[in-house]
Amino acid sequence: MSEIHPGDLIGSTAQLEAGEFVYTIKDQIYAATSGCISKDYIKKEVSINPYVINKVPQSGDFCIAQVLFVQRNQIETKVLQVESQKMKETYGIIRAMDKNTQKYKIGDFLLCKILTVSQRGYLLTTKEDGLGQIDVVKFQNEYQQ
Repeated sequence: MSEIHPGDLIGSTAQLEAGEFVYTIKDQIYAATSGCISKDYIKKEVSINPYVINKVPQSGDFCIAQVLFVQRNQIETKVLQVESQKMKETYGIIRAMDKNTQKYKIGDFLLCKILTVSQRGYLLTTKEDGLGQIDVVKFQNEYQQ
């Protein structure tokens, strides 16, 4: 197993399918978290075994979130991962004034930046370059429950 970090190119979808904690862009598979690469040649699948780090999320951190509800003035999300740390039941809000929020729909996976952290959840943004919808992401098991 090889060490990998978010955004690292893992391989092509011509060779293996995307598994857990990876995403694809234009037939290329990239890491969505830090960890070790795991290739299952029987299932023809590549995934990441994530590192577990007890880091407290803070303003300026990047996260991956899934859209739960789209409202006129805000988008409600479930934050799945902050930096390289998996999250459980964490709530995030994106204000509708952020760019491209009109095109987000329920179920979309987004790369966001944390603006503020509170007891109620995170205020997120997708305004900066490189942030926004991730084309294809497979988060399975605990995130789909």
